[in-house]
Amino acid sequence: MSYLWSAVGRMEVEELATRAYMALSSGGMILIHDFMVDDQLRGPSTAAFHLLLSVLDNPAMALLTPTFVGERLAQVGFSRIATTPLVPGITSLVVGYKA
Repeated sequence: MSYLWSAVGRMEVEELATRAYMALSSGGMILIHDFMVDDQLRGPSTAAFHLLLSVLDNPAMALLTPTFVGERLAQVGFSRIATTPLVPGITSLVVGYKA
């Protein structure tokens, strides 16, 4: 899912995670690529700016951080969750696996 979680509301994020888990076979992988600020909410500034602008259009959106995304994936059953910068200073990639 690329740039999808920042385009929907917080409740839809949880629904997307649940549906992805249900749709994948055992051993399947989920990839979440999106604008994310760091867990301390200090940056990167380009990602923070995009998320701030998104709030104007969608006040129900979730503030995406690696921990927030990872926790949502873990809540529905994904494991081995890892985050890495994808476009440095702008986007991150969170990967999880269905056991």
